[in-house]
Amino acid sequence: MMADLRGARARVLACALVAALGLSAGCGPATPAWKGHPPARPTHVGALELPEVMAGSEARPFAFRAKSGGALLVYFGYVSCPDVCPTTMADVRRALRALGPDAARVEVAFATVDLNRDKPQVLLPFVRHFIANGHALVAERDEQLAAAEVAFGATSSVTRSRKGDVDVSHTGDLYLVDPRGDVPVVWRFGTKPADIAEDLRLFLAMEAQHRP
Repeated sequence: MMADLRGARARVLACALVAALGLSAGCGPATPAWKGHPPARPTHVGALELPEVMAGSEARPFAFRAKSGGALLVYFGYVSCPDVCPTTMADVRRALRALGPDAARVEVAFATVDLNRDKPQVLLPFVRHFIANGHALVAERDEQLAAAEVAFGATSSVTRSRKGDVDVSHTGDLYLVDPRGDVPVVWRFGTKPADIAEDLRLFLAMEAQHRP
C-alpha cells in the first residue's frame, strides 16, 4: 500500500515538472507556460468583424483571425488616452522588435472605444505611429463595438460631464488571437515587453507545427 502511494506521488510530481516545462510525457495535455494567462472562459472571436480605416479609401471589414502560422494582437483603447494606451502600444512595439524576423508573422489591431472623437484621420496616424502596418479599427455604431468587447471579455464606457469634459474608461488587456479565431493568451497592462515576446515565440513555434 505504501509503495503504491509513493509511486502515485512520484508520478504526480513528475507530471507537475513536465507541465512546468511545457512538455508532454504521458501526463495528459500540457498547458504552455505562458507569461500571460488564459482567458477566464473559452473565447472565440473569429466570427466577428470591425471596419478597418484605410488611408485615402473607405473602411473595409477586418476579421479577428490571425493569418495561417501567425498571430494577431488586439487592443481596445482610444487616441487621447493619457497613459495606458500609448504605454501598451509602445510595449507591443518593443516586443515585436525583440522577435526579430518572426515579427513579420504578427499583426496588431487597435480598436477604438471612443467612436465620436477617434475619426479615421486621427486614429490611423496614432496606430501607425507605433506599428507601421497596424490595423486601425472603428465600429460604425455602439452596438457593434459592444458585441466585439463582449466576445473578448473587454469593457469600456465614455461619459461627458455637464462642463463637456469627456471621461473614458476601458479594459487594459492585450489579447492574442490565433488563426482559428480563438484567444489563448491575455496580457494584463504592465506586462513586460520581454514577457510578451517570449509568449509570442512560444506561440509562433506551436503554430508552425500546425501549418500544412
